[in-house]
Amino acid sequence: MLPPRQYEIVRLREYLKLECRRMDMRSNVTNIVSARLKVYLICSLFILTSVATTLNFAQASPKSSHGVPNPCTGNNTLASDILEPNDNKIDAVQASILPLSCTGLSIDSSSDVDFFELEMISGVTYYVNITFTDSYGDIDIGWDTASGNFLDSSTGTTDNESMQITASSNQTTYIDVYGHSSSTNTYDIEITTDNPGGGQAFEEIEVTMYELSSVKLEMSGLVIGDTYEYEYYQSFYNEFNQTTIIQPTEGPYSFVASGTSETIYHVTTTGEVEGQYYVTANLTNSLGVLLSNDSAVIIYENFRTSTTSSTSGEVFASNLTAGSQYTIDWFILDYDLFNDYLDLAQNIYTAYNVSLLEQNQSNFTADSSTYNQQISWPGPTTAGNHSLFAAISHLGANTDLFLREGFLGTHTTTFIPQLPAAVITDYSLSVNSVNNDFTSEGLDLVIGD
Repeated sequence: MLPPRQYEIVRLREYLKLECRRMDMRSNVTNIVSARLKVYLICSLFILTSVATTLNFAQASPKSSHGVPNPCTGNNTLASDILEPNDNKIDAVQASILPLSCTGLSIDSSSDVDFFELEMISGVTYYVNITFTDSYGDIDIGWDTASGNFLDSSTGTTDNESMQITASSNQTTYIDVYGHSSSTNTYDIEITTDNPGGGQAFEEIEVTMYELSSVKLEMSGLVIGDTYEYEYYQSFYNEFNQTTIIQPTEGPYSFVASGTSETIYHVTTTGEVEGQYYVTANLTNSLGVLLSNDSAVIIYENFRTSTTSSTSGEVFASNLTAGSQYTIDWFILDYDLFNDYLDLAQNIYTAYNVSLLEQNQSNFTADSSTYNQQISWPGPTTAGNHSLFAAISHLGANTDLFLREGFLGTHTTTFIPQLPAAVITDYSLSVNSVNNDFTSEGLDLVIGD
């Protein structure tokens, strides 16, 4: 972690560089509106001032460089790629938001050189990997400071090139990719660090959910005295109808770090429908640059079914509100027959009606947070896959099974029924007897039949 003062200089440099670029420093000072004159003078003063961290801001200020698109996927041909123009330091691609991965780029002519600008932070190790097929054209890479001082290079004569540097100071550097002896070729590039996830930032945010009603946000690696912003949003994935609902973002909330870590709790919106409840949070610096993000999920379940025989089963509901009224709907299908008719008729209503063996509905008032009910149905007359489907809803709720709407929870249990059968358990066999005896018994009989 950088000392606070040194880190502040890096942050100030990033801010001033962005402001200078917005003003287009290639213009004459008289063309800059008075509202920005103060920033211009600060930029100029900063450029002329030598700082201990050798930030080389003077070389960075007149840039017209651009960022990396997402996704960064080129056409993988020898035509001009998606990052052009980036043939010099002024037009270098901003490559400081890491990890970076681009595919299908190209050295499309004998004079083409692709430049990438990388802001390095002291103590962080950076990795650059270029992948290509050397037989199509040899590619080499170099790494220099903003003032042109050599840092590293990779000039092999086989597939791929790579470089690795541990930054000894905070500085602006440039990676250049070019063809050896005027070679042309396509390539992929990856730039990462030794930080977790290969990113640039030290700061991290971690989201923890212990229950649906609250979330804990833990931020670590903070610089004392620095200003940060965080925001979070909730989302819900309904497993039954496979829809996602995203709630409005809460924040951003700004705070000044009083320590290297901060823990904040927030109350979240609860739900009673089965599914996956997410909270996603982002941590940014005072300039809005994303430093870290994380998410957590609670898989919420409130309804289950099971079969206890070919003609009986059980439904179990949980997370109920005592005193509330609920409805349970259930039915038994010949699942194989349902699929056959669905393929044949291409109509779910027809398939359902043909394969339906039994259905029922019951209402109850919850006297606790759980409820258990035994159910039974006539014995199936065919073997094969059968399904017990059940759903729970609020009493009077507008539900639709086929649109998968209105239910709090659903569950399906598939089973293969044991059909009634007769077996011989004992018998006599005598060649001298006029009659022989046998004993038989029925299995899996249906009571009442």
